Amino acid sequence: MSYCQLSDIQNLVPDDVLVQLTDDAGNGSVNQAIVTDCIAEADNLINAWCGARYQIPFNPVPAVITYVSVAIAAHRLFGRRLEKIPDTHENRYKEAQALLAGISIGKISLGIQPQPAVIEEPATSTADKNTRTFTTVGSNVDPAASTNPNSIDLDNY
Repeated sequence: MSYCQLSDIQNLVPDDVLVQLTDDAGNGSVNQAIVTDCIAEADNLINAWCGARYQIPFNPVPAVITYVSVAIAAHRLFGRRLEKIPDTHENRYKEAQALLAGISIGKISLGIQPQPAVIEEPATSTADKNTRTFTTVGSNVDPAASTNPNSIDLDNY
């Protein structure tokens, strides 16, 4: 489930501009596959920022997440064609990044309950350090040359 749709982007970017940004084949129409790819990139970024705090994917999708998805997807679409993205879209993108940063640390609420924090226990070993045994590989090590049967002569290895 995407966090925004083509229609959400069309509310922000006029169709004639979307055609210019997506029509790689010269058909004169919006290439919906390219829009879908840009939305997926935006949603993956949203999930990366929010996944540690909230259960993702969001369902239902909070309005602020739709806003962020549209802003990032539009930025990606403009970035396909332009080195200098229009200021309006650049500013929305920066605002979307700031929103994601605030959401990820809990300064901005989505109006839904965050998932409980997972506390991981440190890894422990049950092996006794004195029971480790190293064996030799290859035929150029002389086991008789060593006084300790568990040691390896690195000069001959």
